[in-house]
Amino acid sequence: MNVSRRQLLTGAAALATAGGLRARRASAQAPTAAAAPQKGGQIIVGITQEPQNFNPVMPTIETQRGVHMAIFDDLWRIDGKGNFVPNLALTIPTQSNGGISRDGTVFTVKLRPGVTWHDGQPFTARDVMFTWKTIMNPAVTAFSTVGFDQIADMWAYNPKIKGRHRYDPQRAKTLLDEMGWKVGADGIRVKDGTRLSFENACTAGNKQREQIQQLLQQQWRQVGVEMKINNKPAAVLFGDFYRMSKFETIVIGMAMGSDPEHSFRLHSKYIPAKGGMGRNSVASESPEIDRLLEAGVRDIDREKRKKAYFRLQEVYADELPYLPIFHYVNIRGTRKGVQGFQPNSNMQEYSWNTNEWWIKKS
Repeated sequence: MNVSRRQLLTGAAALATAGGLRARRASAQAPTAAAAPQKGGQIIVGITQEPQNFNPVMPTIETQRGVHMAIFDDLWRIDGKGNFVPNLALTIPTQSNGGISRDGTVFTVKLRPGVTWHDGQPFTARDVMFTWKTIMNPAVTAFSTVGFDQIADMWAYNPKIKGRHRYDPQRAKTLLDEMGWKVGADGIRVKDGTRLSFENACTAGNKQREQIQQLLQQQWRQVGVEMKINNKPAAVLFGDFYRMSKFETIVIGMAMGSDPEHSFRLHSKYIPAKGGMGRNSVASESPEIDRLLEAGVRDIDREKRKKAYFRLQEVYADELPYLPIFHYVNIRGTRKGVQGFQPNSNMQEYSWNTNEWWIKKS
């Protein structure tokens, strides 16, 4: 199967969606385990929010991807060491094995033989192209039409960014004073009759985020800024309210994945409120960020991409379309007897290899 770089990797990003629209999950061969898997039993997986839908093509929330991973298959996956491993593809395309053209624009993917859908129909290249065409169909309200067109790198972290922004309430007060925002009788700053006030939303009932909101609200008030809280159920928050940029500020969780390419969240052409089919719901518009994002996907050379993403992080830290607050530390537990479970920090959800899970009978 020969396809262009964008066609290939857009299809790869949500390959098994074809199954969600046409049939059911394709069954791929699982690696041989140290102990022979036993059939039977049930594993119940807990997630933090209620899923909105079970079609990965449609608008979705981060937590939902764990459900999608347990239902649908991709061409390849990322293991716990950050390596891409074949899944529905027979091998990972590289230039050394002839899978990537010399100029990096054409990928050749060999599909794993003997894979079938649950109805017994064979999995073929037509299914990959069906998925790609479905996502690109203007009549389909797709989650994103952005091609995740990079498959061989880990995150290029720029250490110079650490400590760029310090918590300094006194400095904040000084800057606000200099800009003419004076503290009113109720402690909230006013300028030309306008109160310095904004609204913040998060998922109603998410205790961790609600506690963060309360802390932020207190910190803003200490410098004379009013933060009003207006939370909504997940199905409402992540509907048009978030997607179409109807919020002022919002506290959300964000799974970054294993690669720094995030055009669908940051490039100006992917603003849903302006007709873009991406996830740039903060409506970030920056020519410099756009240029660097495009540079990062133009090459397959790791060092060239790294240079672009280092600079991108510096611009991002200055413009702050998002303000990171903390990183999650997740603790996952399994019941006794569950075999094949593998924590994987390179995947957004821990259900990445459910096809290898089984229960050891006592």
